[in-house]
Amino acid sequence: MVTNLISKMPAEAKPEDELHTCNIMTYELGAVVNSLVWAKHKRSWGDTKGANARRESARVDLADLITQCRLLAEQMYWSWFELERDGQERFLERMKEIEENSEDGTTRTRRRKTS
Repeated sequence: MVTNLISKMPAEAKPEDELHTCNIMTYELGAVVNSLVWAKHKRSWGDTKGANARRESARVDLADLITQCRLLAEQMYWSWFELERDGQERFLERMKEIEENSEDGTTRTRRRKTS
């Protein structure tokens, strides 16, 4: 696994700051969505080969987005593993809230504030 991404980058490729990295992340997320939308369209048109190619593009785009997320974590001195763990815990908490709310007839969930 690649760690310490910033140290492996040539000087001219290093992002100016974390906001620059966020701009790249936004671009990468757009690429993921674009590929998935076109994959869905191509599948609905019966173009299975084209749909599969777009799904593979989405996979590569998502890998690029994840790398940018790791780069941002490194720039901010955050532990990638702690972020991953915290995100999974928050996801499971939200799923539990949804399940509890569906049992009592409500449909809304509240987002918890982070400290």
